[in-house]
Amino acid sequence: MPVNSSENLSLLIAYGHRPVALRHCLASIRAAGFGGEIVVVDMYDDQPDIAEFGVRYLALGAEHDAVFHKSRCLNAGVEAARGTYISILDCDMIMSPGWVEGVLRELHPTRVLTTPVIKQDEAQTGRLIRGEISREEFRRGDGQFCRVGRSQITLLRQHLRRRPFREVYRGWGAEDSDMNLQLAQSFAFADLPLAVAHHHMWHPRFVPNGFYQNRHIHRNRRIYAKTREAITPRMGIYVAAYHSSPTLRTHLEKIAAFTETDFDYYIADNSSDPAERAFFRETLADFPFATVLNSPSAKHGDTLQYLVESTANEIVVLFDADCFPLKPWDLWALENLRSKEAVGILSHVASREIDYHLHPSFLMFRRSLLTRNGLDLRSGQIAHSPRGRLRSLDPAGKITTFLQARKRFNPQNVKALLPTAAEVPFQEPFQWGEQSHLRRGFGVTYDNLIFHFWYSRHFRNLEPIYDDHKKLAVDAPTIEAVIRKFTAPDPRLPQGLKKNFLAVPSGIAPPAGENGTAPGRPSRRDELIFQASQDKSGVEIDLLMLTYERREYTMMTLASLREVDCGVDWSRVRFTILDNHSRDDSLEAILAFHREHPGLIDRLIRAPKNLGAE
Repeated sequence: MPVNSSENLSLLIAYGHRPVALRHCLASIRAAGFGGEIVVVDMYDDQPDIAEFGVRYLALGAEHDAVFHKSRCLNAGVEAARGTYISILDCDMIMSPGWVEGVLRELHPTRVLTTPVIKQDEAQTGRLIRGEISREEFRRGDGQFCRVGRSQITLLRQHLRRRPFREVYRGWGAEDSDMNLQLAQSFAFADLPLAVAHHHMWHPRFVPNGFYQNRHIHRNRRIYAKTREAITPRMGIYVAAYHSSPTLRTHLEKIAAFTETDFDYYIADNSSDPAERAFFRETLADFPFATVLNSPSAKHGDTLQYLVESTANEIVVLFDADCFPLKPWDLWALENLRSKEAVGILSHVASREIDYHLHPSFLMFRRSLLTRNGLDLRSGQIAHSPRGRLRSLDPAGKITTFLQARKRFNPQNVKALLPTAAEVPFQEPFQWGEQSHLRRGFGVTYDNLIFHFWYSRHFRNLEPIYDDHKKLAVDAPTIEAVIRKFTAPDPRLPQGLKKNFLAVPSGIAPPAGENGTAPGRPSRRDELIFQASQDKSGVEIDLLMLTYERREYTMMTLASLREVDCGVDWSRVRFTILDNHSRDDSLEAILAFHREHPGLIDRLIRAPKNLGAE
């Protein structure tokens, strides 16, 4: 059965005390050629004469004079329906020809289809109810055109099962607005008005007294106003934890210590490792402010999408579980968000030549940035280009691409946090109990405000603790090289971002230590830089290591060699580093490591030029 088939679509009608209007509605549905399931949910138990239309009738059995409760009817109908998609229709709607073909053509899991509505006046409705005119004549009458028919929407049924309508309203006056507010908050959906319009009957004169209870209007509107007031300013922090549970406790402690405004915190663990999931649950037990949701996906972007879609906060803050503030941060970020479209970390990935982009390790924006522009947080699917660009690879990449395309990815529209320091291997307090194999790793501090662990390996099996292979170290030489590369002759920095916007951090080479000095300045020497331990005898292994820039990778490998068991006495290993004419401070770092840990490196040789694979 094709997806875009009427068998996949259920029509849901909330009904109460309007038998004539309901028959006209069902007759118009039949005339339009709809062949799928129709579910009529009766708030009461009127048993209207509708058997000829072949509908599924569900009575809720409320008292005859009870005030109509539309949300309750719709939630019951959503559970009873069988279709993959569901279309909500008021019982006083007259369906227009062509609607069935239009809605089936546009069905999609990420869309909310809205049908415009023409509201007919009281006189025209009265003539239809009394049988004085036909439905065709009723449609020809003048009425008020509403571009978005709040009472006529079509969407994925599973979404309404996961996020049912709030049953807090009675009568009328705000209920439809609240329904659409919920849908607007879900950025999984894009609004798509259809080309045809339904016709809506005028109703107050043609229903029993008390059915709508006008006295509830102001109460409903107060509830709705409080709902908007509650969700609009309140900040929501969203975290997808994936193979980073060792950093999770530090992250939660810093969030609790340095967040000064009211916030909601949502987190999902999409790790498949049972031990990691157990650690995750034990850690979260100590932080009652965290709400745990189970993600249906193991992908980072899909998990963030699910978290934000399942909640209602207007201010969205993305954090990685290995990223946290170093001091109070939220008041500063909220103040900047008043005049900016986004506040976040500005990251650059030199290894794949990805342009500067906003990174989801820390990013704040308004939900409306997504809902109004049809954006989501799923990772991009852009293929490798000849230059290897993957600008939408990260979950926030679509936001960057959207802003760049509109020339709004600049300091006037985006408050970017820039690197102010890159960190050397971790010391206390970044050791977690018995997990001593996590002693080494690197991270970056942004604007002296946000710290992000961005590279760490399990030194027993060299597997990444978490998959963040897309970034390299951000140190002074790297930043300077990037500035030179991206400002002349062909500037490729984000629109409006100049050299003076980048804060160049101070050098972060490890200390020289007290164990000897290396001859000369490596930047002025070629070939043999130093040779040590020439008297080694009985060498069993010649260990060669090729290096080329990428200082942080070199240091990580050297650190791991000190901690793993290579199977033989290290005194019987001759370790030679061959440097392929690095242009950054890799040699300085290797020399500093040699001074601090003598006896590991036997020779350091630098090629006179970049020899490639030779």
